[in-house]
Amino acid sequence: MKKNKIMISKTPWASRKFNFDFPVGYFPCIFSRLQGTSARINELVKGFSEKELGNKIENKWSVKEHIGHLTDLDELHDGRMDDYKNNAVILRPADMNNKKTNEANHNAVTSSTLIDQFTKSRNKFLKRFESTGEKELSKSALHPRLQQQMRIVDMAFLLLSMMTIILQQSAKYYLSTHFKLYWNADFYDDYD
Repeated sequence: MKKNKIMISKTPWASRKFNFDFPVGYFPCIFSRLQGTSARINELVKGFSEKELGNKIENKWSVKEHIGHLTDLDELHDGRMDDYKNNAVILRPADMNNKKTNEANHNAVTSSTLIDQFTKSRNKFLKRFESTGEKELSKSALHPRLQQQMRIVDMAFLLLSMMTIILQQSAKYYLSTHFKLYWNADFYDDYD
């Protein structure tokens, strides 16, 4: 008997919509997950050579490039925290072409250096969250691509969602290399 496969096409990152209507009280859980990113990355790269971590995944970014991209994105989010602090009406836009990551040559850098850079960048960014009170977490501004109001707590959630997708893409390489699994490219496509 032939088994049926259920195939679900993943919605590209730029086409996703979000509902930012959850309570600010969710922030401690979101914050905790963001704090654990470096540990998840360290676990992901264990046992791989620098060459393997620099290999492109189906002609897309390598694990090293994904790690570097997370660091690159923290600059945007740190700037958006400034936007909230300065009561901006519209948040600064992201570079949807990812110029910084594409030009950075993250594959030429060791994975331990990339992880160290990410950890320092992320810790600096998270310190800004730690000093943000409940009232400030509710501050909102217009997200330029989504065209909807986004609070600081929503930005943290959006960052967590993006981080999860990036780590899934890197995990895809890990699992396919170690377990020779078949992956549906449409489902595990990168988040662009």
